[in-house]
Amino acid sequence: MFKVLKKTMLFLLLFVSFLCSFSSQQTNSQFFCLGQTQRTNQVILGGQTIGISCQTRGLLVMACADYCDYLKPNDIIIAINNQTVNSNLDVKNLLKDGGKESVLLTIIRDGNEMTMNINPFFDLLTQKYVLGVWVKNEISGVGTLTYVNPNTGYFGSLGHPMLKQRTKPVEVQGGKVYSCNVFGIVKGKKGVPGELKGVMSRSKAYGDALKNSEHGVFGTINDYSFIENIKLVDVGGRKTIKPGKATIYCSLTDGKVEEYDIEIIKTNYQNVSNDKSLVFKVVDKDLISKTGGIVQGMSGSPIVQNGKLVGAVTHVFTNDSTKGFGVYIDWMM
Repeated sequence: MFKVLKKTMLFLLLFVSFLCSFSSQQTNSQFFCLGQTQRTNQVILGGQTIGISCQTRGLLVMACADYCDYLKPNDIIIAINNQTVNSNLDVKNLLKDGGKESVLLTIIRDGNEMTMNINPFFDLLTQKYVLGVWVKNEISGVGTLTYVNPNTGYFGSLGHPMLKQRTKPVEVQGGKVYSCNVFGIVKGKKGVPGELKGVMSRSKAYGDALKNSEHGVFGTINDYSFIENIKLVDVGGRKTIKPGKATIYCSLTDGKVEEYDIEIIKTNYQNVSNDKSLVFKVVDKDLISKTGGIVQGMSGSPIVQNGKLVGAVTHVFTNDSTKGFGVYIDWMM
């Protein structure tokens, strides 16, 4: 009886092991399809300055004419008379067909979808009906690559959204990742944040941007040739980070990723994701002489402590460009 029981228990253990393995594989695959990366012990360290261009869902309102009082900058027009719009041509065609009468606009404002009936304006110069707004269907910018999953090509960057409507990131319908040539630096100073001045090279895309989220832009890298020296780093996070010495990695005018010293001043206890996980201060004299501290374009710069990737740069203090906020790498995975 003992032998039978032993065989039965062994069979059950193997069966349970198989189920757990299958469940784990299914979960990982499902996460990746949803635009999230599997948790991994090692990643390719970033630090490269990249250009990202994403197509918005609908048309992003950039500015409004004085006579247009029903729309606001950062509103997103997604439909006219229940017809989806993704370009200026879509708007022109729909207004041409029904511009003389009231039209139904469907927009997203502050992350909430809403509808409104409006009367288009007749433009005397063009002799056409218009909405009285300047719109575009693309958002783009320069930032820093944080990491790449060597098993899947999945990447994380920026540490914060490219653009958000008050409380929610602007939804995108895909985009591209390009290399970026930094041709100048505006140094940061008290009350005035600096910036990396760069131009993205659209001649070749190195990856796909899939998601604009609260903690960065994510997607997949398909061509690693823009990463000069591939370096693997262990993954840490909020459970390993502590106040003290650390380093950040970023690429300035020469295109080479360099390591700079920082001091982590404060780490916040977080059970749920938050963009201001930690506070740090740049103590590297070389970086301070080049940039004044943290500047726009360095968002996403990986933070490494004791050989582990623990976070990414997100924001700079407006009253002190040597101080900044970071996000735990946990929330970017």
